[in-house]
Amino acid sequence: MSDTEIKTIIILRSADLAATRDAVTAVAEKFPNAQITLLTQKTVEAALRSLLPPTISLERFPYKDFNLAVPPSATSGIPACDLALSIYKNTGEGYEEVDAFLASHIRAKFHGGITDSLEIKYRPLSSDECERLIDMGLSLLHGGSKLAKSRSAEFTQRHCPESSAVVLSGDSEISIDNGGKFEIADETICRFGYIQPEWCGVRDDGKAVARIQNGATMVVEGSCNFMNGVKINLFKDAVFRIGLGSYVGFNSRIFAESAISIGENCAISWDVEIMDTDFHRISLADKDIGRSDVIIGNSVWIGAGAKILKGVTLGDNVLVAAHAVVAKSFPPNAIVAGNPAKLIGERKDHIRV
Repeated sequence: MSDTEIKTIIILRSADLAATRDAVTAVAEKFPNAQITLLTQKTVEAALRSLLPPTISLERFPYKDFNLAVPPSATSGIPACDLALSIYKNTGEGYEEVDAFLASHIRAKFHGGITDSLEIKYRPLSSDECERLIDMGLSLLHGGSKLAKSRSAEFTQRHCPESSAVVLSGDSEISIDNGGKFEIADETICRFGYIQPEWCGVRDDGKAVARIQNGATMVVEGSCNFMNGVKINLFKDAVFRIGLGSYVGFNSRIFAESAISIGENCAISWDVEIMDTDFHRISLADKDIGRSDVIIGNSVWIGAGAKILKGVTLGDNVLVAAHAVVAKSFPPNAIVAGNPAKLIGERKDHIRV
């Protein structure tokens, strides 16, 4: 089949919106007569609509990432196409999970990818190649651990609706005490202890652990990722919520005695601490330990090593600089830095790129 014979194309959105825009533009230029559909998530749908020409169709995809934890039913309504493409930040190294999803879930005559230099490479996949890709994707899903795969299946069966799953990697675990609760929305995949391929061998020390104590509740409101080394402790009667499209980076810590809420499409970098409590009295005169809810809005960026303290509310699109100590609230679009954190600017684009 020549380029001119390709009439229908499906592209998987990249986490990088600029890369997605450039890749889709390159495909449209190479195949000017093709109908192009981009699989994307609702958290960035409006932003992509503003970045792409109206001739590009957007198909809403309910999960955060493209991997083999996604049930086949999520894409069963997508018609077969001539060409299915991933978007790479390089020449394709480390995208085995995405390529496995493409081969398994998207019916196409040709499969391939768009590199960082906007080279479009594609070819037909043999059944043996598809099988090898899928086997690799399944192994990577759980960090190569068969035990993690079985523990994930057991946890999912006990705590998740049929369209959702918790994917544990390596020896990571979510521990629920008697009286604790774990809740997860429909069409949601929560990856726990995840290591991105480009960080393998560098960021693989320390398993991710969440403990949900008596009366406490962890609520996963949409697909999200917790990287390896994350520590979560929800004390008695505390509530922790996290929204669709958000992630918590390596070795970050979330400690709640009251309530902590993270909105949709938030990026929490590595070594971040979020706590809603002082944990102890400050002086003998204090009758109670200081506790106050932490609320983080949608599309918030929190830089490496930052600390978010009790009683803080961060509005939508706030950007917190690395190592900032945030002890007071800030309005939407604020850029804050320092110890204690102060307002240093305002975001203009309102898009987490």
